[in-house]
Amino acid sequence: MTDVPETRTEPGRESAVVLADRRAVDALRAVLGRDRALFEPCLAVGTSEPRRAGAQRERLAPRAAGAESERSASLPLADEPEWRHVSGHEPFAWEASAPLTGVKRFFFPAREVLLRWQVDAMGDAVDDPSVGAEAAAAPSRALPPRPDTIEETLPDPAPFALFGVRPCDLAAIAYQDRFFATDLWYQRRRARALLVGINCLRACPGGFCRDVGAGPFARAGFDLDLTPLAGGRVVVEIGSARGRAALASAGLIAEPAGPGAEPGAGAPHARDRAASGPDAPAGAVDAGTHAAFAVAAARAVASFPARAEIGRAIARINAERGAERVGDIEWQRLGPSCFTCTGCTNLCPTCSCFTVADERRDGSGERVRYWDSCLLAGFQREASGHHPAPHPSDRVRRFWYHKLARDFVADGGRLGCVGCGRCDVTCPGSIGALRVLTTLGSRS
Repeated sequence: MTDVPETRTEPGRESAVVLADRRAVDALRAVLGRDRALFEPCLAVGTSEPRRAGAQRERLAPRAAGAESERSASLPLADEPEWRHVSGHEPFAWEASAPLTGVKRFFFPAREVLLRWQVDAMGDAVDDPSVGAEAAAAPSRALPPRPDTIEETLPDPAPFALFGVRPCDLAAIAYQDRFFATDLWYQRRRARALLVGINCLRACPGGFCRDVGAGPFARAGFDLDLTPLAGGRVVVEIGSARGRAALASAGLIAEPAGPGAEPGAGAPHARDRAASGPDAPAGAVDAGTHAAFAVAAARAVASFPARAEIGRAIARINAERGAERVGDIEWQRLGPSCFTCTGCTNLCPTCSCFTVADERRDGSGERVRYWDSCLLAGFQREASGHHPAPHPSDRVRRFWYHKLARDFVADGGRLGCVGCGRCDVTCPGSIGALRVLTTLGSRS
């Protein structure tokens, strides 16, 4: 069976502190809201849950031409309804589960202008090998004008912080970081972000992050990661120098050792915080805190229902020893349930398919990147007309193989599915990840 990492049962020994109560977290939020654009999960009015927008799938589609995605020295994303821009002085909803749309749009917008061009006023001709000599000589057809200027449109967002990112989304961001490692547009946004995670103390409805090694406690990908404990205490794990600097700005720890200090440098370890006393903003993670952390982690893991079929399905998709490989007929049964609405690929935090189009206007134009979906019939169709995945069942099989096969772990660092359950929420054909894994795992 595919190996899945065990959930952590203790905080990082070299880079963790404990806050006496949640008021210290509010102080951190206030500083982040002062120094950065601060975004937090937005709750539906009168509820304790994030908005579930399954009935509003139309707003998840890529934005229409003309909508601006790049932000020049401004908010990284001004129209994301699941995340609110806050000052940091508002009450924080500790019990909120992961928002439906996750955080992918902050780094990989549904529509993004890659470059712009402007045609000179004279409309000079340019050699174009796509235009035949006979057509070029015909007076009724003008040659394409030569661009006068070409402008690269790299984004320049203001520094921002995402507070309350759940472990499944942190795992997905780490996955996308590897995919977009050389993408300047993604990396510009990513470099301006500070990620504050919150570990999940219990399973969310439909989530199965435990079964795919993405939760319920985060492993990496955060600048700061919070674990609320009994009695109001909060363990803060420091994942980066940027996170350490944020804690220092809030007056919760000593200033970092230097501008390039790595995690652990200048940390308030037990050996140099032992005499700090109970009223210190941040103290060492002592034996009692370690025990409480372990209890919280164990309870979080135990809150997930037993789903042995998930492991069996992953083993079958990978054709592991002792597991029966998923047959063609099984994929053919699942294929017709996909209506190619692209809801799952839009919501999936690890999906990264895109297409690029040139949009011309009077005397100018833009090269635009849009989200695309490998479940669409035309996504993989070749210019010759050949289609390597002509049937819905072929595309469904390719999609889930990409998400759950070990063949891609070397590139992504983990399986492509983080168990967030968003695809199950939005899929009108009821073939989200949990349904597919349950179906395929019913046979061993």
